[in-house]
Amino acid sequence: MRLTVFTAWIGMYDVSRPAPEFRRCGAVPGCRHRCVAFTDSGQTAPGWEVRRLMPSPDPKTTARMIKILSHRWFPDADATIWLDGAMSMNAPPTALLDWIAREDMAAFAHPSRDCAYTEGERCVVKGKAGRQVISRQLSAYRAQGFPEHFGLVETGVVVRRHTEAVKELNEAWWEQVLRYSRRDQVSLPYVSWQKGLQIYRSIGSLIHHPWFTHHGHRGK
Repeated sequence: MRLTVFTAWIGMYDVSRPAPEFRRCGAVPGCRHRCVAFTDSGQTAPGWEVRRLMPSPDPKTTARMIKILSHRWFPDADATIWLDGAMSMNAPPTALLDWIAREDMAAFAHPSRDCAYTEGERCVVKGKAGRQVISRQLSAYRAQGFPEHFGLVETGVVVRRHTEAVKELNEAWWEQVLRYSRRDQVSLPYVSWQKGLQIYRSIGSLIHHPWFTHHGHRGK
């Protein structure tokens, strides 16, 4: 098992923090691991391999691209764990491998919503996306028969086994972000339904889970 944990510090929106510690978990037979951070600044932190990027005029979309297209950045990885730049991980990353023993893709279930349509409306109310683009996106999903209450996950931590099905989902997910809004939590359930790829949803809140610490974004 070749496992990569990756994150992004783009547009000085997040502060770099030390990489998760694999050594705390004990041995996982045959597991080779690395931690990679993408950044367009001079940031660095212990334990990360840093990949430098040119500054982006649209740092939020760049961060989404890095998160979503895991198979492009790490073609040799068997599995990846995306860790949002606002998070640090207190548990060993290998603790999450049990999730993808159940499904090829996994994340935390959203603690208060289970519907992409509700999430889209919430994004408009909170000023995270414009009414016009979200309405166009949700109308397109309804027209294709995407059901309400299909399920919703938080995408601050995403675990993926790099199967062909997951690679196809990643590409379709990114296409939705480019076509509609940056709100990847809205488009992921739709793409999961469209592709017929089940996402394992771990119970409990990501923000309050003992395996993680949520530091918030510098920009908030």
